[in-house]
Order: sequence, then C-alpha cells, then structure tokens
Amino acid sequence: MRRFVPAVLLPLLVSCSEQTPATAPNDGGGSTSRAVQLSGSKSFGQLVYGVDVANNLVTFTTGKANQQLSSAPITGLASGETIVGIDFRPSAVAPAAPASIGKLYGVSSASKVYLIDPTTAAASNGQALVTVTGTPVALLGTAFGVGFNPVPDRLRVHSDADQNLRINVDNGVTAVDTALSYPADGTDPRIVATG
Repeated sequence: MRRFVPAVLLPLLVSCSEQTPATAPNDGGGSTSRAVQLSGSKSFGQLVYGVDVANNLVTFTTGKANQQLSSAPITGLASGETIVGIDFRPSAVAPAAPASIGKLYGVSSASKVYLIDPTTAAASNGQALVTVTGTPVALLGTAFGVGFNPVPDRLRVHSDADQNLRINVDNGVTAVDTALSYPADGTDPRIVATG
C-alpha cells in the first residue's frame, strides 16, 4: 500500500490564531490584515503560524497554504537550538495576567519554553523545563505535538517517544504525566499532534 504524505506540510509545526496581530509580519507578498472568512468555514482563510525546518517563523492562510506570507528566522535561541512546536495561549487562569492571552509560545530542542514575538520572530524569556522540585525535564523523541489546554492553562507536549508533559509557560514548571500507552497487542500510533 502506498502512503501519500504532503511534503509541504511535513516540515511545518503550525499554530492558528483567532486574531491576527495588528503588526503581523509581511514580506510584501500579501496582506496580513485579519484573515477573510470564506466559504462559511471559520477555519478557512485563517492566518497560520508555523516553524519550518530552517527554524524560521512562517505565516500563510489556511485557504492558500502554498502561498507563504512571511518568513523570519527565530532569534534569541542558543546556537543549534531549534523550536519543536508552537501555540498561542488561549486563556490565562490568573485574572491579573490578561496580557498573556493570545501570546505565542514555543518549546525548544534544549527543553525550554519561550515567548515568541509573532512580528519579529524574537524568542525571549526562555524558561528551562523543570519539575516542581527543580529537577530538569528533558524532551524525549524527535517529533512533538505542542498545544495549550485552555482549562488548566498548560502547554501540552506529546512526543513520538510517548512522552506526555504539561508546562506552566510562566515559569517552566513541568508535570511529567504517565507515558502514553496502548493495549499490549495494539500498535503504538506515535502521536505527535496536539490540538
């Protein structure tokens, strides 16, 4: 059986935004104003942020994924460090932190969580992933699913090595949950997407 895998989408780690930042990156190739809702689908034409294999923050719309709107190298990382997944923070549990809502966060290959400016692609406030007792938490695997769970306001990370983490992006404190598991006679699907 032949499997078709879209080569364009494989190298991208993506995150959608309900709201386009007012000063979204633009390479002159198109407008980055609020994505137009087409065909009645809320997700069609939505602005998407991704990270390509060269560690650039890229943007495109869901209606035209083959037409990149912008690309900028992610700065502020150590040499050789790359971003393995990104997502926008949908909520803030603490009412004192409303400014955190809608911010873009990324998890790096060096087991850190960063705040990423979607306009400049600058990564800042790198927090090492540590347990509540301060023990370092290393990422395990080569492919990662990264996404916020809005109810507890934690960034979830799942890996192809069945790693299962919950990260407090404000301080890097990470809960290491039970590894993803499957029936003894089942096949490990190697989940690497988190939504």
